[in-house]
Amino acid sequence: MISAIIPARGGSKSIPNKNIFNINGKPLVWYVIDACRNSSKIDNIIVSTDSDDVKNVVLKYYNDVEVLNRPSRLATDSSLSEDAIHHVLCELSSKETPDYVLFAQATSPLTEPSDLDRLIGKLEEGNDSAAFYVEDYGFFFGEDDMLNPRTPRQFRIPRRREAGNAWAFETHGFMKHLSRLFGKVGLCKIDYPKNLDVDFYADLKVISYLLSERGGNAF
Repeated sequence: MISAIIPARGGSKSIPNKNIFNINGKPLVWYVIDACRNSSKIDNIIVSTDSDDVKNVVLKYYNDVEVLNRPSRLATDSSLSEDAIHHVLCELSSKETPDYVLFAQATSPLTEPSDLDRLIGKLEEGNDSAAFYVEDYGFFFGEDDMLNPRTPRQFRIPRRREAGNAWAFETHGFMKHLSRLFGKVGLCKIDYPKNLDVDFYADLKVISYLLSERGGNAF
């Protein structure tokens, strides 16, 4: 069984109530839930939140999504996502524990169901955990190539920079390491601009435009 877990706390300094902020007529968290619901590999979806507002918004749109109350101590600005995932899995111990977890970010609304299927596919290939990456052709301060003439982009070897859309991992390994990545890690490429996430109001404007260009709110 594969469970999607979406941490969606109520607090946010950059954008108040960011996870339920309206973007193109839907709350931000709606997009990743919809991507998970349309994945061909995900069996159930769990949203972890400390906020009644988030809970009410999620249940307004989806009655097949489980919303789990997260303790406030695990929903501070310094709380780790791993803590929220661990709490969910511990709460599920009396129920059916999933074999695999897809940890999806509510702040990445451009993620598509096919992307999630490809990421989970990395586990099916024998990896213990998996992450998205984007190719980065930039130059980095502190490295030797900064001191040399710039090689044309088409001749550079890109770096693989982690993207924050989602991660997938085997449940037992996560409970042992308490980290989203461990063991043999499978890397799954995701193309720009689907890796963009919402941190600031300017991000909302860009992503709103991209969503409308993609043809509306639904996949």
